[in-house]
Amino acid sequence: MVALPPAGRRLFEKGRRLGLHNLVEVGKVCYVLAVWRQRDEGRKLISPQDLISRSPCTSASRYHSRPKVNQVPTKVALNRTSLYLHCMSTKVVQGSRRYGYEECKATADWLLDQAPVRPLVGIVCGSGLGGLADMLKDQKIFNYGDIPNFPKSTVHGHAGRLVFGTLKGKPCVCMQGRFHLYEGYPIQKITMPMRIFKLMGVKTVILTNAAGGLNQDYKVGDVMIIKDHINMPGFAGINPLSGPNEERFGTRFPCMSDAYDRKLQQLAQEVGAELGYSDFLREGVYCVLGGPSFETIAECRMLNRLGADAVGMSTVHEVIVARHCGMQVFALSLITNQAVMDYDSHEKANHEEVLQTGEQRSLQLVKLVSTMVARLDVASDYTNGEAHHC
Repeated sequence: MVALPPAGRRLFEKGRRLGLHNLVEVGKVCYVLAVWRQRDEGRKLISPQDLISRSPCTSASRYHSRPKVNQVPTKVALNRTSLYLHCMSTKVVQGSRRYGYEECKATADWLLDQAPVRPLVGIVCGSGLGGLADMLKDQKIFNYGDIPNFPKSTVHGHAGRLVFGTLKGKPCVCMQGRFHLYEGYPIQKITMPMRIFKLMGVKTVILTNAAGGLNQDYKVGDVMIIKDHINMPGFAGINPLSGPNEERFGTRFPCMSDAYDRKLQQLAQEVGAELGYSDFLREGVYCVLGGPSFETIAECRMLNRLGADAVGMSTVHEVIVARHCGMQVFALSLITNQAVMDYDSHEKANHEEVLQTGEQRSLQLVKLVSTMVARLDVASDYTNGEAHHC
């Protein structure tokens, strides 16, 4: 007989008492982990594989009769797949709660108590594009490490600062540096700033990123207006909205067919034409991958055939959460390298090239974004930005 750890016993008993299925499953996982731990300590010489294979029931059927309160569960119907799913579901539930409404509200209130403005526009700077924050006037700067519940940026080229100020008379907040799946953060933590933006009063979000060009007509230095995206991690169930839905932010099933505001796309085209940017201003589909490794040649060819014009490692998860919250979204990709699609090519993607291209094109991007913000009518446009069912 293996003793259930105190934390696991409490979860199991509370789950049974309240009829909460998730807590019951957590207790069962704790039981199995306790068996493994005793094996490691030499008290029970049985491998995890043997434990699973010798289980009374190794299929995905119903569990055996549930034990009474204060009694250790001795029979657990568990195979490799179900154990993985139990652990993942536990992480999803815990993650959703740790980065839920209360935590976001506490952070938003903390920032608003010290910020000089209540922002209506939120701007997210991608790799090498942190100079966009320098255009704000009357700045108040917060380092990510000083903000309660806020993640910390770990990527070179991301300063890790939240900048408040005004741009063309509009109150704004700008993120100098974002967060990525490859940094090891839970996906709910990566997208938490979008919910904080919402609770601070942001109505329009402008996101920028550095991306590799898949479209053979694109050149390094081109700026692509994102009209749609392909969420590759989402195909594997990695979505920032997984877990219990928080109705105070948005609906359970938000529509993504209008994720990128078409009026803002049209405004960007008009502003770009006026500024003489038509030669390098494009419009296309952005595909997100997990990273941090750059794409293989075969992957680039596949994504291009799927209809992607550019590929990167960010933005899409933020867009999903921003739309879930009902904010308007506009996004730009700076093409910092041409994706390698030929096995005879000697070119290689690298982060230094990304940062260099971002620095070269930063002035034009600042001009484009600032002119767009000056023409935003966030008060009236916001009524059309609510997320809805498809």
